[in-house]
Amino acid sequence: MFEEKGNKKSKEKDNRSNLLVVDDDSEVRGLMRQVLEAEGTYDIIEAEDGIDALEKLEQNTFDMVISDVKMPNMDGIELLKEIRKTSPDLPVIIATAYGGDMGPKALSLGADDFLYLPFRIEEFKFRVERVLGYSKLLKVRETLEKENKELWGRAITDKLTGLFNRQYFEEIFSGEFERSKRYRSHLGCVMLDIDLFKEVNDQYGHLVGDVVLKELGVIISDTLRRADLAVRYGGEEFVILLPETTREGIALVADRLRNKVEEFKFCSESKLQGKKMRQVTISLGASYYPDSRWKTEKDFLQAADEKLYLAKEKGRNRLELAWNNNES
Repeated sequence: MFEEKGNKKSKEKDNRSNLLVVDDDSEVRGLMRQVLEAEGTYDIIEAEDGIDALEKLEQNTFDMVISDVKMPNMDGIELLKEIRKTSPDLPVIIATAYGGDMGPKALSLGADDFLYLPFRIEEFKFRVERVLGYSKLLKVRETLEKENKELWGRAITDKLTGLFNRQYFEEIFSGEFERSKRYRSHLGCVMLDIDLFKEVNDQYGHLVGDVVLKELGVIISDTLRRADLAVRYGGEEFVILLPETTREGIALVADRLRNKVEEFKFCSESKLQGKKMRQVTISLGASYYPDSRWKTEKDFLQAADEKLYLAKEKGRNRLELAWNNNES
């Protein structure tokens, strides 16, 4: 009986997450600790600046770091850079009282999410839970990939491209949209597919077509940030979600991806039976939130889809936006 209790405590401990909260303001640290510990699943250690945080990272194993930006000795951005040198997979949320591009800058440097201060308690808890959940999902993915690639392929990953599959996208898309709707945070959606992909299959065969899809998956992954989500939606069609990204940022990422695909030499190591590989291009459509026209996630997704087909009608290998560039 006592052994069973011990096992139960051990399981409860295994389900807890160790979080490092970094801020030079003790009141902010204390509030974060109070909110998180009230959940009953987090153990909190505090650090007063980046240098203190690095020392504690050497002494302990953490599941997440939550750090303010402006701190003496070493700020949150420098801390993030140092963490990424040694712990590329450790989840980091950057908190900032500054608007502008500080949040997107943190994401571009490898943060998993960012939070504006002063924070809303429910939003804070949501973001911590979301990032931790995604991190744990990636760890499970790595384990399953090692143990049983076929099993994982049937779960949430598209086995051919290595991106997430449509089933996983449909499970999380509604939550991502509702979060943006509730907090009026930026969210971008890009839909794309390969131009004239049927002709690629007809001309070179389906094995070459599979190589094109696989290589496109790599290009997409290499173009996006850690916080972005890329999905093989079906066939040669893909969806990308870009959290905390402005209209300008969405257009920049989408057009950068289009250019990379246009310039890439697909199937350079494949046997094409003496045939010269044709140029591969993609067409893209993008939508943005907040936008009063999109009442539901389906509206949001459909807007990007409609712009994708408009891009094809206008000649392919182009990006069409579901907003006017003159909009503020």
